[in-house]
Amino acid sequence: MDRAKIQPIVDSETHELVALKVLSPYPVPLHDPTAMIEVDLAALRHAALLRQKLGIRVHSNIEYSTILEAWEEVIPFAPSGVVLELVERGAALERERAVAKVLASMREWRKGGGLIAFDDVPMRDGKLLSMIGMVQPDIVKVESLRGIAVLRALSGGATVVVERIETRRQAKRARAAGADELQGFYFDRVQAIPTANCGALSE
Repeated sequence: MDRAKIQPIVDSETHELVALKVLSPYPVPLHDPTAMIEVDLAALRHAALLRQKLGIRVHSNIEYSTILEAWEEVIPFAPSGVVLELVERGAALERERAVAKVLASMREWRKGGGLIAFDDVPMRDGKLLSMIGMVQPDIVKVESLRGIAVLRALSGGATVVVERIETRRQAKRARAAGADELQGFYFDRVQAIPTANCGALSE
């Protein structure tokens, strides 16, 4: 990953930039856990550098398979202060040992100085909802407005980010529903991103 797509996350009321999300500019090999380890580590490198350069919150996705198979390569990034975003693909959590490993890893990540988020939480996924209750993440990201109050309570008061905001009307509705922060294509267009000239961030 020579470059990364950067998406802004903004305050739901003022629309001021509060964080950035690192995204791969290419299709990612979701069905190849070994390849995804490299994708996740590359994104973490980008996120850590952005965090160092800009001093604001920076999010980076991570697959559960990467946590389970390559945690020793992930944990050194914790002191950078990057937000580790656990994805919605939680098939690995069907195994009790996997759940225990993820929970221990999240404790280590937080102890090392990193923040934790859950990405795109589906309200029908009991396993992920259970994980949120156990991990108590700093941030929860959703697309549906219906579960905001439940997720905030379940997570112990996490910041709630509503994703996929594409219009001003959607932004207003998300704010009215209780969102703390917003992310989506609408803000790609209206929010200046201070990383536009950073070039190859893996340097």
